Amino acid sequence: MDYHLFCNKDTPKEERRIYNVGDIWINAAKCLLCGETIRSKDRHDFVSCKCGSLKVDGGSWYIKRCAEEGKYIELSEPFNKE
Repeated sequence: MDYHLFCNKDTPKEERRIYNVGDIWINAAKCLLCGETIRSKDRHDFVSCKCGSLKVDGGSWYIKRCAEEGKYIELSEPFNKE
């Protein structure tokens, strides 16, 4: 489930944990080969761009990328500090 539906970037850590949301506000990257921006919305939400060169995983809990270095732009952002 997309945690952006019930948490904003300023949601305190204690409240996020109630909803099982980690410390990453946006877990996304842009593929430089096909131009698609993809975002992982939940833990173990393994998303691939349309050309298959970039994969994003981890939702709000961890940042995992499967791609060649230099072939994507990192777009991830943490939640605001409390």
